Amino acid sequence: MRRLTSARVIRETPLGEAAVSWTRVPELRVVVTVPAGAAASVRLPLLDSPGDSAGRGVYVDGDGCEMECGAGVEMCGGVRSEVRCMAQRDGESTIEFELGAGEFSFKLGVRP
Repeated sequence: MRRLTSARVIRETPLGEAAVSWTRVPELRVVVTVPAGAAASVRLPLLDSPGDSAGRGVYVDGDGCEMECGAGVEMCGGVRSEVRCMAQRDGESTIEFELGAGEFSFKLGVRP
């Protein structure tokens, strides 16, 4: 069975182009583009083992910005954001946060 290894969507908004893409070769990376003057709510999966979420999070390439479960309030993309980690109904855990304008490339996983 073949698995989907990437996807991309672009949406024109009144403030400009918003986009999200992901690839899974070999790890999951997500790129989010937020137009100037806009903010975005982001929810990403935590792909490692279920259970305690401490130490799990997403890491922003080239930005010096990382969001980690249990970290509380973080600053990323010019936006002060509360990082929330939660279990979904299907049992999968997610991390949620806000971003300001810009392009952000995330690597998902456990802190090395």
